[in-house]
Amino acid sequence: MRQPVGRGGAVLSGATQNFRYLKLRVNNRSLTLDHLLVSFDSGPASSLPLRYRLLPGRDSAALSLQRLSGRRIRRVDLRYSSDGGYFTPVSVIVLGLR
Repeated sequence: MRQPVGRGGAVLSGATQNFRYLKLRVNNRSLTLDHLLVSFDSGPASSLPLRYRLLPGRDSAALSLQRLSGRRIRRVDLRYSSDGGYFTPVSVIVLGLR
């Protein structure tokens, strides 16, 4: 049974934030990614409604951002649901690929 929707987000910092692909990795339990919102330094955010299942210890397929090339990513927000308990937080790592 899926638990209610959770939300998470991260602000990116550093010299390089121009990525063509994003990958996600969940460490401690499986989840279903329902929505991904990528905010940029300039221009509107890009919304990716998804229905993607992530298993612990595995990377997602590369999510393409090529149509938005040349824009610096400022923030990544996601909405998800999970199979686990309420008291175990989900740990998601966002990987940027050039």
